[in-house]
Amino acid sequence: LDSFRSPSTNTRDDEWGGTRDKRDRLLLETIRSVRSRVGAHYPMWCRFNSVEHHREQHETIEDALYLATNLIEAGVDALHVSAYSDPSIATGITDAHTPHKPGALLAAAAAVRAHIKEAVPIITVGNLDDELAENALATGAADFVAMGRRLLADPELPNKLRDGIPDQVRPCIYQYRCIGNIFLNTHVACIANPLTAREGEAAPELSTSLSTQNPERILIIGAGPAGLDAAWRLASRGHFVTVQDAATRLGGRLALAALADEHLSKMLNYLIGQVSRSNAELRLGRPASAPDLEGFDRVVLATGADWSRPDIPGAEEGNVLTLDDLTPWASGELRLPDGPVVILGGGKAGLTLARMARSRRHEVTVIEETQVFAIELGLPGRFRWIADLEASGVTLLSEHRATSINQGSVTALETDGAVVEIQCATAISAIPITPRNDLLEMLFDSGATVEVIGDARALDRLEGAFRDAESLSNRL
Repeated sequence: LDSFRSPSTNTRDDEWGGTRDKRDRLLLETIRSVRSRVGAHYPMWCRFNSVEHHREQHETIEDALYLATNLIEAGVDALHVSAYSDPSIATGITDAHTPHKPGALLAAAAAVRAHIKEAVPIITVGNLDDELAENALATGAADFVAMGRRLLADPELPNKLRDGIPDQVRPCIYQYRCIGNIFLNTHVACIANPLTAREGEAAPELSTSLSTQNPERILIIGAGPAGLDAAWRLASRGHFVTVQDAATRLGGRLALAALADEHLSKMLNYLIGQVSRSNAELRLGRPASAPDLEGFDRVVLATGADWSRPDIPGAEEGNVLTLDDLTPWASGELRLPDGPVVILGGGKAGLTLARMARSRRHEVTVIEETQVFAIELGLPGRFRWIADLEASGVTLLSEHRATSINQGSVTALETDGAVVEIQCATAISAIPITPRNDLLEMLFDSGATVEVIGDARALDRLEGAFRDAESLSNRL
């Protein structure tokens, strides 16, 4: 129906196109027809676009206000204010109906509210956190708040907000797997919530009986995302859980990512909160050894991946950093040397580091061996990151393989064999090399049942970490 409303797609010159009234005609006649069929007391609302982005001829907010009045006269009971964009533009989706910018559509909802006064309720939508949503309701800009991505991450969000436990809402981390799967012609999925589209499968938080019939003493080695998510899930089922990590803080490398990504920071806080509310015991600053395994029925290895230096000449030089070296820099305690930064690896971790380095006024180049940057993200998220980084001045080189690191430059090889020299003062390795499972032999010798989850099992990043944690707790 909106294709008739938009002057970019409706080029007809008959009674269904041309003027604003003619372009709106099909939608309004549809509304009137539906109202005549369902009767006066059946609730009906219309979601319509307040604006179109990235099109020369496009719907405007003035068009939306004009339509709003006519929709009410045609019989709608509420107005749901959204937006649209040219889908052929890389950032189109994240500029429009599923915006990446928080509260991007609130101004349009407020404009419609001001125009129609109190004639019918207004529904607003578009990357709304709790504060933005509450403010929209409190100021009267909207009467209802619609959510999509956040409800995929936690379908119990409304109930948890009602019950006053917002810190127990599993957050959306805006990786866009949900929308991205549309382009892959497969079912919806969510990196934050492995049960999305699998709700029919039993899960502790959805089960009518939370407790296991066979509680076990379980040691989880590794306090990263896989270990933390498994810990609270297993504890909620009645198992006696201990989490042990050589580090003195929780989160593993998610703690580093959280310093540069506010959405991952919310996820880290959620996981830590869930563990703290459970009966899981924590052993931090304590590398695992054979005596630690005594008395446990099951040991879960969740030690993540080895993000070490690449096996190329010069990788051991002092101007080469790994993720393990970056926490003081990411937290603002230390500065990198002045000069260009080259990041080896164009996954989400590499792009996040590129954004941080660029925000600190470094020239930044990201080298990725494959054709695809941030392959773990859904397509809209991938496009968003690439567009924003390039707009900020970051150079992204796909299909380039670093062959050596020199004092002052990185040598890379293009797929056609051409050699490229990239100037740099600091090189950062952001490539997961192998699963970190060097403790397996010791674990098997202990006689306990051994489970391996997350990147320690296979390099599958957050999606694999959360999926493995849910699967393990569901099975036990």
